[in-house]
Amino acid sequence: MGLYLVDKVIKEHGGFIAVESSEGRGTKFCLHLPLPLGRIQEKAARENIQNSEIIKGKTVLVADDEEIIRELLRRTLTETGARVLEAIDGSHCLRVFQDRIDEVDVIILDMIMPGLKGDDVLKKIREIRPDVAVIIASGFMGDEQRVKLKEYRPDGFLDKPFTDKDIIRSVAVALSK
Repeated sequence: MGLYLVDKVIKEHGGFIAVESSEGRGTKFCLHLPLPLGRIQEKAARENIQNSEIIKGKTVLVADDEEIIRELLRRTLTETGARVLEAIDGSHCLRVFQDRIDEVDVIILDMIMPGLKGDDVLKKIREIRPDVAVIIASGFMGDEQRVKLKEYRPDGFLDKPFTDKDIIRSVAVALSK
């Protein structure tokens, strides 16, 4: 999965990977990324500011079994002025959600977690409070699985690996619906 994720991130940034391999000598990977352009950076900065204003003061429940993912989401969302609640698995997510049902504005829900899986959690969330925004986060989701989840009306998808900008944009879009 490591090289797949590296390739995906490089391509998302407009780059490519060149590979050279020779028997007995090893393999060399060269990562090629374009230089950022000033106007693109300015536009992205304006977009981030606008999206941050939408998120500011909102409560986001992050449900992911990976500490590093929760940490990235917590740091990014806290910097926008959001309040972040965390859950380490599906059952914990439902408990936190029910305890803070009137506070939670958005849930970022990982699909692959120990115990109760993300799609089961999403189904229960919709039964408890159908109006809450839910963003599905996953690194292994195919088109067929996305179509199946449409029944539970996710408000967006956040494909791993994601950047700070992806997080902010996804949450702002979900809140704007």
